[in-house]
Amino acid sequence: MIKTIIGAVGLVLISAVVFNSSGVKSFLNESKGVVETTEAGKMISLSFDKSFWGDTTTLTTDKGVFIVNGLVSMMTGEPLVIKKTQGGRSFLCVENNDVCHLLK
Repeated sequence: MIKTIIGAVGLVLISAVVFNSSGVKSFLNESKGVVETTEAGKMISLSFDKSFWGDTTTLTTDKGVFIVNGLVSMMTGEPLVIKKTQGGRSFLCVENNDVCHLLK
Protein backbone atom coordinates (compact mmCIF):
# COMPACT_ATOMS: atom_id res chain seq x y z
CA MET A 1 0.00 0.00 0.00
CA ILE A 2 2.74 2.47 0.96
CA LYS A 3 4.79 1.56 -2.13
CA THR A 4 1.73 2.28 -4.30
CA ILE A 5 1.20 5.68 -2.69
CA ILE A 6 4.89 6.61 -3.03
CA GLY A 7 4.88 5.44 -6.66
CA ALA A 8 1.76 7.48 -7.44
CA VAL A 9 3.25 10.62 -5.86
CA GLY A 10 6.45 10.11 -7.85
CA LEU A 11 4.50 9.69 -11.07
CA VAL A 12 2.59 12.91 -10.44
CA LEU A 13 5.82 14.82 -9.75
CA ILE A 14 7.53 13.43 -12.85
CA SER A 15 4.47 14.27 -14.97
CA ALA A 16 4.52 17.85 -13.66
CA VAL A 17 8.18 18.26 -14.60
CA VAL A 18 7.62 16.79 -18.07
CA PHE A 19 4.53 18.96 -18.59
CA ASN A 20 6.41 22.14 -17.68
CA SER A 21 9.62 21.46 -19.60
CA SER A 22 8.61 19.82 -22.87
CA GLY A 23 6.83 22.52 -24.81
CA VAL A 24 3.30 22.04 -23.48
CA LYS A 25 3.14 25.60 -22.13
CA SER A 26 4.43 26.92 -25.47
CA PHE A 27 1.73 25.04 -27.32
CA LEU A 28 -1.02 26.26 -25.01
CA ASN A 29 0.15 29.84 -25.61
CA GLU A 30 0.17 29.32 -29.39
CA SER A 31 -2.74 26.87 -29.74
CA LYS A 32 -5.12 29.50 -31.10
CA GLY A 33 -2.74 29.96 -34.01
CA VAL A 34 -2.77 26.36 -35.31
CA VAL A 35 -2.73 26.56 -39.09
CA GLU A 36 -2.26 22.89 -40.02
CA THR A 37 -2.90 19.50 -38.41
CA THR A 38 -1.39 16.31 -39.87
CA GLU A 39 -1.88 12.71 -38.77
CA ALA A 40 1.32 11.28 -37.23
CA GLY A 41 0.12 7.71 -36.62
CA LYS A 42 -0.29 5.56 -33.52
CA MET A 43 2.50 5.40 -30.96
CA ILE A 44 4.49 2.15 -31.09
CA SER A 45 7.50 2.83 -28.86
CA LEU A 46 9.63 5.55 -27.30
CA SER A 47 13.18 6.00 -26.08
CA PHE A 48 14.91 8.68 -24.01
CA ASP A 49 18.16 10.53 -24.59
CA LYS A 50 19.48 12.43 -21.59
CA SER A 51 22.48 14.57 -22.44
CA PHE A 52 24.33 17.70 -21.42
CA TRP A 53 22.72 19.54 -24.36
CA GLY A 54 19.16 18.71 -23.28
CA ASP A 55 16.82 15.79 -22.86
CA THR A 56 14.85 14.43 -25.81
CA THR A 57 12.39 11.64 -26.43
CA THR A 58 12.22 9.69 -29.69
CA LEU A 59 8.71 8.45 -30.46
CA THR A 60 8.16 5.80 -33.12
CA THR A 61 4.72 5.60 -34.72
CA ASP A 62 3.33 3.51 -37.56
CA LYS A 63 3.90 6.58 -39.81
CA GLY A 64 7.42 7.61 -38.78
CA VAL A 65 9.91 8.62 -36.10
CA PHE A 66 9.59 11.92 -34.21
CA ILE A 67 11.96 13.61 -31.74
CA VAL A 68 10.53 15.96 -29.13
CA ASN A 69 12.14 18.16 -26.49
CA GLY A 70 12.05 16.85 -22.93
CA LEU A 71 11.27 13.48 -21.43
CA VAL A 72 7.80 12.35 -22.43
CA SER A 73 5.63 9.49 -21.25
CA MET A 74 2.85 8.22 -23.50
CA MET A 75 0.71 5.10 -23.88
CA THR A 76 1.35 2.65 -26.72
CA GLY A 77 -1.38 2.85 -29.38
CA GLU A 78 -2.11 6.52 -28.64
CA PRO A 79 -3.11 8.33 -31.88
CA LEU A 80 -0.85 11.36 -32.49
CA VAL A 81 -1.05 14.42 -34.74
CA ILE A 82 1.38 17.17 -35.72
CA LYS A 83 0.08 20.71 -35.22
CA LYS A 84 1.84 23.62 -36.89
CA THR A 85 1.30 27.11 -35.51
CA GLN A 86 1.34 30.53 -37.13
CA GLY A 87 4.67 31.17 -35.42
CA GLY A 88 6.27 28.33 -37.41
CA ARG A 89 6.61 25.89 -34.52
CA SER A 90 5.51 22.25 -34.81
CA PHE A 91 4.14 20.18 -31.94
CA LEU A 92 3.47 16.45 -31.62
CA CYS A 93 0.10 16.12 -29.87
CA VAL A 94 -2.19 13.42 -28.56
CA GLU A 95 -5.08 13.51 -31.04
CA ASN A 96 -8.00 13.87 -28.62
CA ASN A 97 -6.60 16.47 -26.19
CA ASP A 98 -4.17 19.34 -25.86
CA VAL A 99 -1.18 17.35 -24.57
CA CYS A 100 1.53 18.49 -26.97
CA HIS A 101 5.32 18.44 -27.12
CA LEU A 102 7.62 20.66 -29.16
CA LEU A 103 9.17 18.81 -32.11
CA LYS A 104 12.92 19.09 -32.58
